[in-house]
Amino acid sequence: MPSDNRDRGRKKPEDSDDDDIDDLIPSENVEVKFRSCVQKYGEQAEYPKAPLYAVGEIVYLAVSAWTAGTQGSHERFRHQPRKIESFRKGYPRLSAFIDSERNFAIFRCFGRLHARLLLHKQDELVEIENRLEQIDLEEQTEYFLACRRQDPSDERRELFGKAEKKLAEYNELLACYYRNIERPRPDESNVKSVGNWLDGTKPLVEVESTFLNDWNDLRSPRNPADHGGMDVFLGNMAIRFAKFGFRNLFAPLNEHSLSDDEHILFCQRSQILVASRLLTTFFAVAFLTIPIVVLYNISTIAMRMVALVAFTAMFSSTLCWTTESRNYEILAVTAAYCAVMVVFVGNL
Repeated sequence: MPSDNRDRGRKKPEDSDDDDIDDLIPSENVEVKFRSCVQKYGEQAEYPKAPLYAVGEIVYLAVSAWTAGTQGSHERFRHQPRKIESFRKGYPRLSAFIDSERNFAIFRCFGRLHARLLLHKQDELVEIENRLEQIDLEEQTEYFLACRRQDPSDERRELFGKAEKKLAEYNELLACYYRNIERPRPDESNVKSVGNWLDGTKPLVEVESTFLNDWNDLRSPRNPADHGGMDVFLGNMAIRFAKFGFRNLFAPLNEHSLSDDEHILFCQRSQILVASRLLTTFFAVAFLTIPIVVLYNISTIAMRMVALVAFTAMFSSTLCWTTESRNYEILAVTAAYCAVMVVFVGNL
């Protein structure tokens, strides 16, 4: 009888295997439940369907920092960057796209969440501070407040250890928060470009593609020192020329391109920098020679002063537009330019 009970409580090996296999095989209801989500995720964008943030027909403009130099003798070490499309669709491809250009390294700083955590930790420190003050007031022997080594209060020692840990966490979070709010917000064109790519390629599911919705919470890297309005102007000109079929303006070599997508326009930063310096040189020479010719041909003092004011205003406006100079730098350079013009008018 005992052996029969033991046999009755056991399962045959073949029965247990069948049950495990049945548990691993999904039912038809489960397959139907998730089929719609998979099909929705697999839908591709139909170009030239207008993206959510339409900027003409160009999805986005990337300014590459790579300079195509002379290749070495070893073909094995040629610069052959991996294409964005070679990464699997999803977070791998999205991360490759964001890493392809520094202007598109746009992330949320979670400012409100940082502030709330700081407020909570701040209040915890206030509680510790108030408790320490209360213990000090309740201390009967003043000597123990003047001698840490012989202080018998275990609670005071424990509060100091807790305060040290809380302060370290608080200071680290406060420093991160200040660094985040000091970072610049991304340009609207860059946010729209990333939005265009997300809307056009749909690398993520819809619920995880909303991190660009709050523009006030987005942060980007600081611009290079030589960045200015001239670079933005040349980038916009590259987009306009691309609409008419001239896609090779400021474009890198095909083997150095990071994408084969025809809706992505790459521009090489070194070529834009050269064009920007050439235009800056032209403006510098023009603002020195043209006023001299005009002032030399004006006979009346009043008209010379009007022309002097007009050229000075144009020079200052161009300086503000083409550079990211500070106010005192613009004021100093404008004053120097005006002084040169006044000296020239005085010698006529």
